[in-house]
Amino acid sequence: GNFVTLVDTKPESFTNIPVAVTTAESEIEPLYTGLFDVSECNNPDSELLKRMKEPISCVIGDGSQQFLNAARTALGQKPIATCSFHVKENARKKGKQGFNEPRFWKFQQARSRMERDAAWATIERTFSPAALNYLRREIDDDLSAHGRPWTKFAQMQRGICTFGRKGANNPVEQLQAKQVPGRHHEPDGFLLCWVESVRDKENVILAAAEKLEGKTLTPWAERTFQSNSDYMRTCRIGNGDVVPVIYPDADVEVLEPHENGDQRESRHHVNLNARTCTCTNWHFNGIACCHALKVWDVYQSQ
Repeated sequence: GNFVTLVDTKPESFTNIPVAVTTAESEIEPLYTGLFDVSECNNPDSELLKRMKEPISCVIGDGSQQFLNAARTALGQKPIATCSFHVKENARKKGKQGFNEPRFWKFQQARSRMERDAAWATIERTFSPAALNYLRREIDDDLSAHGRPWTKFAQMQRGICTFGRKGANNPVEQLQAKQVPGRHHEPDGFLLCWVESVRDKENVILAAAEKLEGKTLTPWAERTFQSNSDYMRTCRIGNGDVVPVIYPDADVEVLEPHENGDQRESRHHVNLNARTCTCTNWHFNGIACCHALKVWDVYQSQ
């Protein structure tokens, strides 16, 4: 038989509500009307009815006119998709030996027109005439403006996000498919490629991090700190004989001789609490400059 469900397609509340199990002989309109009655869709205050009428929600039927009529009565002109498993099973029954399920799903899952056309060309070469004739009728309905889409490509064009076996499809895929319908790579292929490049970069970072195990600084930070420590020895505070008392929240003047032997000295002001120095290196590098290290060294000795 056919398992009929009403599915709430909001990603944050994946709800699958079994309503009824039908047999092939009982697929008649009164039964489908009963399905919506059981779900309280005839009650205007029904929470499920309100959810199903939301633009983000999707109603998936078995493709029969009876279900469509019952759904229209309960929900009005709500877009309705066709269950791809129903299409697959009907094509299999008609095709008998001339049917290949993996090729069918490759066509159904195609997310670009080029990928879809290539998959359909394969189906035309391998499927039986009976299965082809059935699928052609379903494809016409799939792509028509008021049809019931059952392929991923048609559903994305209509803004329908259905649930697969591994969860919800990424809405980004649908947006990309709408923006570039003729692209030859499916949107999730682009995302996978991007994720792989991120993973490669992550592996490089993790490999570098393993080398730093037990160390406080990265190699670059250690080189910068060591260089600043060496220059710190050439700096002085005060006139050499008298060193002022250093308060962490007050600016301290540090004199640094010029490298070219000039008698003049550069003057910088350091504030330990604010972590600032007028040379700006501490601010931009995030590592204490030679002037800050000098003030810290003297402050610790005091």
